[in-house]
Amino acid sequence: MTPKFSLVLTAQNGLKKSLADYTSGRDYAIAFNWLKTSLSFQPSTNFRITIDSRITAKNNSIVSGGESCNIRDIGSTFKYNQTDKGSLQGSFKFLKIDFVGAENSAVGFEMLEALRPGMNYTWNIGYQKTVSKNLQLTIQYLGRKSENARMIHSGGMELRAFF
Repeated sequence: MTPKFSLVLTAQNGLKKSLADYTSGRDYAIAFNWLKTSLSFQPSTNFRITIDSRITAKNNSIVSGGESCNIRDIGSTFKYNQTDKGSLQGSFKFLKIDFVGAENSAVGFEMLEALRPGMNYTWNIGYQKTVSKNLQLTIQYLGRKSENARMIHSGGMELRAFF
């Protein structure tokens, strides 16, 4: 739109299949459609903030009656870079999920994107720094909260060596 603002609209239509000979209840053929919009503001080369929204519809055609899932989400992401100091990035997302089917199944897990039906919140923050010419350190924290479920926190640290 302008040098500082950009608008991206993405649509996708597809089919995700899993057919396993050795287990029952893990087969699915999920037809999906989604539409995503992103509005980004980048006032300089080292800072960007984005507002995203997405609408998703999924249907499993293997099971008669089938599972179905509709997801609507809105969120924001940011990234801040400082030359020779590292980069900080984070996001927050609000998701509303309507689901019909067995929640505690392989198909349910896949369709729900590892979340729960109802209102969900996810957030993360990460920091990445080049420690020396061939060492890179990454620290990350992730959180999520679903309706009628406890808040879940996880984190990690990674040190990469480049040869």
